[in-house]
Amino acid sequence: MRTRATAAAALAIAALAAGCGSDDEGQPIPPRFATALENRLDRVEQAYSEGTPEGCQTALDVDPQVQQIVDTLPQDVDPEVRDALARSFDHLFELVAQDCNELNDTDTDTTPTETETVPTVTETVPTETVPPPDTTTTPPATTPTTPTTPTTPDGGDGGGAEAPGNGQ
Repeated sequence: MRTRATAAAALAIAALAAGCGSDDEGQPIPPRFATALENRLDRVEQAYSEGTPEGCQTALDVDPQVQQIVDTLPQDVDPEVRDALARSFDHLFELVAQDCNELNDTDTDTTPTETETVPTVTETVPTETVPPPDTTTTPPATTPTTPTTPTTPDGGDGGGAEAPGNGQ
């Protein structure tokens, strides 16, 4: 993986170096642009070599800066050099992105764990229903009484003294 990105970086450097010389068809890449592109290439290489997702992101974050530098090259720079430089950097960032995606996939790939669902067995035990206590009150038992007729002590027929209030 890293070999592909390193090879693409080498191509970008070669395109950069080729654009710095003199050519009959156009002007070379001005030194300040060449230096700016070399600095960005060094940043990409350094961040990418960390081999971490963060390093990958840092390397990929350089892409817009490189694109801006290439887009602002003077119009008199050889069009073939400009095009080769743009293609080389595009290819570099494509490879970095692919490698970083593979790195992220490797970091986040997990082997699914097999889980076995064991059914819960619930045993229902019937409960004994006890009737509620009787809340009705039962009157206390009474002994029936039989009326008695008063008797006189002399055993008579009741002809003795009169009861008060019955007389006259």
